[in-house]
Amino acid sequence: MRLCFFLLTYFFRLFLLRAKPQDVTGTPVTAVLTLIAVIVANVSIFSSLLGAVEALQRSILEQVILALALLIGLSMSGHRERFLQLYTALCGAGLVISLVSWPIYQGLESLESIAELGVSGQVAMLSLHVWSIIVMGHILRHGFDTRLSVGIMMSMVYVVSVITIAAMIFPAPQVSPVDAL
Repeated sequence: MRLCFFLLTYFFRLFLLRAKPQDVTGTPVTAVLTLIAVIVANVSIFSSLLGAVEALQRSILEQVILALALLIGLSMSGHRERFLQLYTALCGAGLVISLVSWPIYQGLESLESIAELGVSGQVAMLSLHVWSIIVMGHILRHGFDTRLSVGIMMSMVYVVSVITIAAMIFPAPQVSPVDAL
C-alpha cells in the first residue's frame, strides 16, 4: 500500500513537472504494475465511448507503440538501460492524465457531438492534451539528455504517430449522407 501511495505521489509530481524520471527506480514489477494501471484506467474511461474491446485494443496498441518507440530511441542514443525507468514514468504520467481527464470524457457520453461540450469543456480538453505533450516532453528530455523543446517535439511525433496508426487499424465508422441528415 505504501508503494502505491509513493508511486501515485511521484506520478502526480511528474505530472506537475516537479519530478524527473530518474527519481523512481525502474524495476520490472513497478513497470508492469504501472502498465496495468494505465490500461485499466484507459479502458474504464473509453469503454463507454468505444466499447470495452476496442478501448482495450487501443490502449494496448498505444502501450506497445510507446514501448517500441522508446526502446528504439534509447537504443539508438546509447541509453537503453533507462528503458524501464522512462517507461514507468511515461505510463505513470499517462495514468495521472487519464484520471484527471476522466470527468471530461464521462461528460462526452451523453453528448451527440463534441460541440455540445461547450467552450469551457473544449478548452479544458485541449489544455489537457497540450499539457500531456509537455509532460511527455519533460520525461523524454531527461531520458534522452536533451532540451525540453526537443523532448516536446519527440512527444508530438509520438502522438501524431499513434493517432495515425490507430486510425489505420480502427477506421472511423462511415456515415452515409442520408444518416447525416
